[in-house]
Amino acid sequence: MFESRIDWKAEIQSIREAGAAGMSKTRLAEKYGVTKQRMHQVIKRYVPEWEGNYGYSVKAKEKQELWKSKWGDKNNSDLYKCQRVKFSRKKANAIRIGHEWTISFGELDWPTHCPILGIELDYFLEYRAENSPSFDQIIPGKGYVSGNVQILSWRANRIKNDGTAEEHRKIADYLSKIE
Repeated sequence: MFESRIDWKAEIQSIREAGAAGMSKTRLAEKYGVTKQRMHQVIKRYVPEWEGNYGYSVKAKEKQELWKSKWGDKNNSDLYKCQRVKFSRKKANAIRIGHEWTISFGELDWPTHCPILGIELDYFLEYRAENSPSFDQIIPGKGYVSGNVQILSWRANRIKNDGTAEEHRKIADYLSKIE
């Protein structure tokens, strides 16, 4: 079908129905034999309500919700970006060495202070330090799965190997609270 023969005013209802059914601009363009850009122009002129309610916008909102469920609220702060990088790196390393990983970014609580030792966490460190964040498996060996991962200080996570009696008591008190 050539565009010069299309009476767009006559097609408005059909376009509205297709949009309400979730048809994308690309599919509509294929249906009418025009480019996606031309379809966009026609929709903008004759069906302006499309942009907020139908087709592409519906799919974009669905994609945004999926992204939000995976990564949490969109926020362009440096802290948020740093947390995402740490999450992605930890996930890649865990999978590489064979650990189960099914948690999403949005499931994790990213505290400002270590929940066990109370020291302030520094998410911007490029190296390991006592106050750098660490992904801890609450039940070791269970994997990085929902309900089994918490963020705490690297020191608290390492104490299991060489901590003082007082530090171990703090860990034991904390673990008894979450059970």
